[in-house]
Amino acid sequence: MISRPWAGLGLLMALLAPHFAAHAAPSSADTDHLKVTLVSERDSWAAGERVWLGLYLQHDPHWHTYWVNPGDSGLVTKLRWELPEGISAGEPAWPHPHRFEIAEIVNYGYGDSLMIPIPLDLSAELAAGEYPLSVKASWLICEVECIPGRAELGLTLKVGAQGEIEADWVSAFERARAAAPVDAAWGARFDIQDRQVVVEIDGGSAWQQAEQVMLYPETAKVLTNALPSARQVDGNTWRYVYAVSDFFDQAPPELPIVLVGEGGTPVAIRVVATAAELVAAEVVARDAAAMPMGAAPSSATAAPGDDAEPGLLSALLLALMGGVILNLMPCVFPVLSLKALTLKQDPHLKRHGVLYTIGVVSSFVALAAVLLALRGAGQALGWGFQLQSPGLIAGLALLFFAMGLSLSGVISFGERLMGLGQDLASGESDRAAFMTGVLAAVVASPCTAPFMGSALGYAITQPAAIALLVFAALGIGLALPFLAISFVPALAGYMPKPGAWMESFKQFLAFPLYATVVWLLWVYGNQTGIDAMAILTMCLVGVAMALWALERAKSSHWHGMWGLRLLAAATLLASALSVYWAPAEPPNAAPGANAHYEAWTPERLSELTSAGKPVFVNMTAAWCITCLANEKATLSTEAVREAMKAAGMTYLKGDWTRQDSKITKYLEGFGRTGVPLYVMYLPGAEPAVLPQVLTPDLVIEAINGGKP
Repeated sequence: MISRPWAGLGLLMALLAPHFAAHAAPSSADTDHLKVTLVSERDSWAAGERVWLGLYLQHDPHWHTYWVNPGDSGLVTKLRWELPEGISAGEPAWPHPHRFEIAEIVNYGYGDSLMIPIPLDLSAELAAGEYPLSVKASWLICEVECIPGRAELGLTLKVGAQGEIEADWVSAFERARAAAPVDAAWGARFDIQDRQVVVEIDGGSAWQQAEQVMLYPETAKVLTNALPSARQVDGNTWRYVYAVSDFFDQAPPELPIVLVGEGGTPVAIRVVATAAELVAAEVVARDAAAMPMGAAPSSATAAPGDDAEPGLLSALLLALMGGVILNLMPCVFPVLSLKALTLKQDPHLKRHGVLYTIGVVSSFVALAAVLLALRGAGQALGWGFQLQSPGLIAGLALLFFAMGLSLSGVISFGERLMGLGQDLASGESDRAAFMTGVLAAVVASPCTAPFMGSALGYAITQPAAIALLVFAALGIGLALPFLAISFVPALAGYMPKPGAWMESFKQFLAFPLYATVVWLLWVYGNQTGIDAMAILTMCLVGVAMALWALERAKSSHWHGMWGLRLLAAATLLASALSVYWAPAEPPNAAPGANAHYEAWTPERLSELTSAGKPVFVNMTAAWCITCLANEKATLSTEAVREAMKAAGMTYLKGDWTRQDSKITKYLEGFGRTGVPLYVMYLPGAEPAVLPQVLTPDLVIEAINGGKP
C-alpha cells in the first residue's frame, strides 16, 4: 500500500522530466549591451550526424566581444557544456575577426550581430528522443569601458530523422559560414629576429592583392597587434615585418594566421606558418615594394630630422647631432663644468679626453642594453627609464649634494671618497676622466634633444646590434666637444689662465649642483609624494652631518676619531634606511580645478577624436628638462591658451614621471622611446607630430591648421 503513492509520483516525474529539462535554462538572455541566443540549425537530427548549433550575439552599437586572440586586451568568449551521454561538443567555427582600435590599443573581435557555429557530434547508437542541452557562456563586452557577462542557456535537441532547416536562422548561419576562414595548404613561414618577426606566405597573390589583406595571428603574444612596419610582394610571395609582442616569451613551433581580404571568395583564409630562417627584416624593409599597411602619423609640421623614420646612416647622423646638442642641456652642465676646472693644468689631456669618451659611450650602450633586455622581458620602458626609479633619483640627489658641499669647501672627501664624489668629476686621474663620462651619460639620458627622437625611435625597433650602434653614436655626440678640446690644444687656449680665481669659480660651481639637487627633490616628490620628499631632504642633512663628522675625525685624537666615524656611519645608515622605508604614495596626478589641461588617457583621447574634436597631446615627465622648458615658455603662455580656446581644442597631458605602460605604448605608436612628444589632432586630418623644441608661433600655427 505504501509503495503505490511513490510509484505514482515516480511515473509523474518521468513524464514531466523532459518538460522540466527543456526549460531548465532559457535559450536566450538579454544582458548588459549584449543579447545571446542558443539555436539549432535544424529542428531535428539523425543519430551519427554532426549537429550544428549556433550562439547568436547581438551587440549594442559600438560594443564588441572578442575572438580567440583578443589582441592587446580582452577575453575570448568561453563555453562550458553540459551534455547527455553520446553527445560531444567541438570547437566553435569562429568567423574571421574585425579590428577595433581605441587610441593605441588594438583588439580583435566582433560587433553588431553574428552567429558563432558550434559543432556537436551524435553517437550512432544514440536512441531517438529529445535531449536537453545546456551551456554556460562567459564573455567580456567592451566599448571604452568593459563589462564581464555570463549566462546559462539551454535547448532541447531532437534526435530521430533529419529535420528541416530553421527558416529564422538560415541567413545567420550562411553569413557565419561565409565569414569562416578556409584552410589553405599554402606554404607559410615565420622567423623571429631580435625584436622583429618576419612572416612569409606563398600563393596569396592569386587570391587577393596584398594591400587588401589584413593578418590576424591566432596565437597571442608573438606578433605585435600593430600594423606591420614593412610589407614586400615578390611574385606570389608576401613578406611582412612585425615588431615582437611586448609580452613575447618563447617562439612557438607553428603560428596559425587568418588572412582577411576585402572582396572575392573566400573572404578569409587560414594558413599555418612554421618556424624557419628567413631573409633579414631590414632587407625586407629596405626592398619593400609598398608602404606599410595603414597611414603613418603625419609629420608635416615636424622639425627637420624628426619627420620620418630614418635609415641606419640617417639615424647615426641624427643621434650624433642630438648628442652634441645634449651638451647644452641643463642636465649635463653641472657635471661638465666640474671637469672644465682641470682642463688647463691637465698634463694628460688627450688620454683623459679618450677615457671620458669611453665612459660616455660605454654608459649609453650599457643603458641601451638594459633597456632592450627589459623590453625583451616584456617591460614597457622607454629612454630615460632609469629616472623613473625613485631609488636612483634619491641616490643622485645625495651624490650631487655631497659633491656640492665639497666644491663649497665645507668638506674634503679625500682621495678614497673622491672616486664617488668630487674627484669623480674634477680630479686629474684616469678614473676621474672615465667616471665623469659615466655621470654625464646618466644625467643626460633623460633629456631628449632635437634630432634624437627619430634616431632613438628607429633604434628601438631594430636588431640589438644596430640599436646599440645608434646609441653609441649618441654617446660620441655627447663626448665630442670635450674630445675636440682634448685633441686640439688651440681650443683649450681660449680658456682663461689658471690662478686664484679658480678657487672662487670652483665654489661658484657648487650652486648648479645644489640647483640640480632641488630639481631631483622635486622629481622625487612627484614620484613618491611630499612625505617621502621631506624624508629625503632630512637625509641630505644627515649626509652633511656624516661628512662633517668624517672631516672632523681627521684632526681628532684616536678615541675622538673613531667616535666621529661611528657617528658618521650611524647617520648614513639611518639616512639610507629612512629613504628605503619612506612612504611611496605618488601624489594625485589629476589636474587642479584651474588647470588648462586634462589628464591624458587612451579612453579620453578616443572619446574626443571620435567626436571630431581638436586635441593637443603633450607627453611629458618631471625629469625632462626640455618638457618643462616647453611648458613654461610656450604651452603655458596666454597666446597659446587663447588659441586653443578659440579653436575649441582640448589639451591632454600625459605624465611619464613614473613608469606608465599605456604612455609607453602611445610613444611607440609614433616611433618614439622618450619624451617630449607633442601630437596635434585636427578633425579630418592625420595626427601631426610637432618638433621637440616648441615656440608659441609654431604651436599656434599648428592649431590653425598650418596658418599663422
